[in-house]
Amino acid sequence: MLILRKDKPKGAPIKLIDASEMGLKGRRGTQLQPSEIQLLADLYHGKIEQHECLKSVLLSEIRSNDYDLGLDVTLLKSLAEINVDPEAELSKLAELTEKHHKSQEKSLNYYLDMRISSE
Repeated sequence: MLILRKDKPKGAPIKLIDASEMGLKGRRGTQLQPSEIQLLADLYHGKIEQHECLKSVLLSEIRSNDYDLGLDVTLLKSLAEINVDPEAELSKLAELTEKHHKSQEKSLNYYLDMRISSE
């Protein structure tokens, strides 16, 4: 959700609130709980200054990113907080890729064996 205000004081930071982790996801969309709605309202109105889903960004920062509000600018959890080890993740990916290839080869051989035995 994006809320724009014309009366925002000049130079005041822009509040980015990430509610993507909130609510119950269902067939008809996401339903927010009353406590989540209250949290969002409190964040918007400045009753809560610090929260994991709130980031304040200056217009100059947005300008420096060519007005791109993509994840690289609005990502609320920094990579340091996530603490990802790229080498370990690449190793896991290589292992899973190898398992996938072996599984495909096994399935193909099974299919070929079944085809030959039925002829």
